[in-house]
Amino acid sequence: RIGCESCVKAERPVFGEAMHTEPRPTVLVVDDDTAVRLTLGAMIEHQGFATRLAASGDEGVAEYDRHRDEIAAVVLDVRMPGKDGPHTLAELRERDPDLPCVFVTGYAGAYGTDDLAGRGAVVLAKPVAADDLGRAIRAARGPATRGRQPPVSVPAAAETEG
Repeated sequence: RIGCESCVKAERPVFGEAMHTEPRPTVLVVDDDTAVRLTLGAMIEHQGFATRLAASGDEGVAEYDRHRDEIAAVVLDVRMPGKDGPHTLAELRERDPDLPCVFVTGYAGAYGTDDLAGRGAVVLAKPVAADDLGRAIRAARGPATRGRQPPVSVPAAAETEG
């Protein structure tokens, strides 16, 4: 029975917390590496956010479309098979031009840090510490970036294959 209780533990107030808590903002995490995706999700939840996880750019866009009213920010890997992070962000920004974004990458490939940051995103290098990730999400969601996200366009030649 412990396993069943641990599944819902995150939704229950912890002893000593106020019984009426604000809903946690939800962060969409898109990374093709299962271990990284799960780790990032756990780190983000530890920082006080709820999460939705997706294994590809296409899956991330579909997840956003299903839950767009609750998603407050997106954390994207840069290099993924098929639709990479910048292309995924471009598609998401067609739906919400002000969607806050954090790119988390071990290797940006054809994209430089300045290029990624120029898309109105915070950029972190893997491996990333949980506190840094939490600060980056909060910074991306902050008033300095909301309403001022530049349009995202990605040249077709910059697409990655994996």
